[in-house]
Amino acid sequence: ISAIGGGMFNGIFNQNTNATIGGGHNNVIWQDSSYSTIAGGEKNDIDTTSPHSAIAGGQNNDIGPNSHHSVITGGENNDIGPDAWHSVIGGGSVNVIETRARATTVSGGLGNTVEDGSWLSTIGGGFENVIGTNSVSSTIGGGWFNSAVRSFATIPGGFANHVAGQVAFAAGRKAHALHDYSFVWSSRDNLAPSFSAHRFHVHAAQGLSVDYAGQRGDGGGERWIVLGGLSDFPGQTISTWTGARLTDGGVWADNSDRNTKENLTPVNPSEILERVASLPVQDWNYKVEGP
Repeated sequence: ISAIGGGMFNGIFNQNTNATIGGGHNNVIWQDSSYSTIAGGEKNDIDTTSPHSAIAGGQNNDIGPNSHHSVITGGENNDIGPDAWHSVIGGGSVNVIETRARATTVSGGLGNTVEDGSWLSTIGGGFENVIGTNSVSSTIGGGWFNSAVRSFATIPGGFANHVAGQVAFAAGRKAHALHDYSFVWSSRDNLAPSFSAHRFHVHAAQGLSVDYAGQRGDGGGERWIVLGGLSDFPGQTISTWTGARLTDGGVWADNSDRNTKENLTPVNPSEILERVASLPVQDWNYKVEGP
């Protein structure tokens, strides 16, 4: 037994058992979609052979054929395509889960798309984000204009990030993870790509800071290494908490500040020279360099 609670021009077609339309206008549950529900709204459809599915409301939302156990909670012009069973669109507008993108979720946002065959994938929201065809178990958390076109890709958010490598990660602004197992973070205005698989890439005009050990009052680490801190450490490619540094000229300079030393005692210069003269001196090369 099926039921329509009210509204106008709503319809439940034959061969449905226990289907329900609560109200609204021009809502339809098509054939062989038993135990499905449209709570209200306007021009929402649950197509054929999509039993146990639900549209909570909104306008022009559609669950396609053979997309059983799927849900659209509201919004407008959202679409779950054919054979995309166990999928969910949480709301928003013009969000699409395409054919065979099974067990997939678009939580909301505007104009987001999970393309054909990208099952078990997720878009959390945002604007015009795309998970490409057959990109299984990929995730875009939000942001604008992000795209993932390989399986197991991750973009947490940001702007215009792109993943084309499998099991790869891109975040920030215009980060492009083009290689498998690559990680790219960028703050650049222009495209910032990966250059190798299995590599962690950071594109940042002010370099990379690693803070460790205890924590200072300002939140930084008591020990730290900075790579490429152009404004804080001009002329230095690598800077460290010890005072040792690699200059932009390629010279490694150890810390020689007297204020960082203690137990200073005089030495006998002649004794030092005798020790130096007794040192064995040989030519050599590193094993990895060859003779």
